[in-house]
Amino acid sequence: MTLSDKDSHILALIFGSDVEANAAAPPSREAYDASTVNAIKKRELQIVQCIEEKGDTNLEEKLQQITELVNEFPRYASAYTNRAQILRLLRDLDHALADCDTAIKLANEDKLVLRQSYSTKATILYSQGREGESSAAFEKAGQYGWEVGKAMSLKTNAYAKMCGKVVSSMLSDTRVIDV
Repeated sequence: MTLSDKDSHILALIFGSDVEANAAAPPSREAYDASTVNAIKKRELQIVQCIEEKGDTNLEEKLQQITELVNEFPRYASAYTNRAQILRLLRDLDHALADCDTAIKLANEDKLVLRQSYSTKATILYSQGREGESSAAFEKAGQYGWEVGKAMSLKTNAYAKMCGKVVSSMLSDTRVIDV
């Protein structure tokens, strides 16, 4: 399977320079001891870096590897987020959304995991035309530091759109009077 330019661009936005930071994120709810967490992070980083940096397009294999990690460490939120991103690329959107929700529940205020989970969720919802839901997810991603999420929250918010149309209409109806 080859990644399209759009998918490659989205991968860069989602994983971006946060690939190493994501694998170095604090453990979810401190569910595992330090040595276990280090081992999880190392495996997770190897999987994600193969996709992002080496252009590995064998997504099914990477999905299997990240699923093994999730099965071994079911309380580690970051692995769910990364699996959701791979599932999204494979167009398995329902399972990707479920993984985003699981990661959000497990994240325990881990801002990086929350930002990435909400951004992945928002991207999927938006691609499905679910603007109300995607707007809320974009807003949450923005609250956790994703600047694109902040902008997209405004763009997809139905009330903001309506207000913008009203203001535009009012401005176009106003006439400048020279005195």
